[in-house]
Amino acid sequence: MCAVAGRGLYHGFVADDLGRIGIGFALDQMPALATIVHRVVAEDHERRRLTAHAVRASYVAATADVEPIAADTAPVAISPSTDRTHTDTSPAEVAPRLVALAAGA
Repeated sequence: MCAVAGRGLYHGFVADDLGRIGIGFALDQMPALATIVHRVVAEDHERRRLTAHAVRASYVAATADVEPIAADTAPVAISPSTDRTHTDTSPAEVAPRLVALAAGA
């Protein structure tokens, strides 16, 4: 935080500008800074909670208009496309298919 303030990278504010609005970086100013941080984090959690609630409400409203699928409808299996031009190749001649996976998958 000190390095960011020292270079003026927080919306153009330098450490002196931030000090004028109550944000200090000295050791004796850490309790006040911690209070500000706790307040900002609490406001951020509330904003996220309200956003998640609004997203869920809009999803429920959007899906309520969709006609439900009948229970007796059988699921449809979609097979991968097998568009091969040479049908006379043996499995040994076909190049392996590489698939990228996320780490830990």
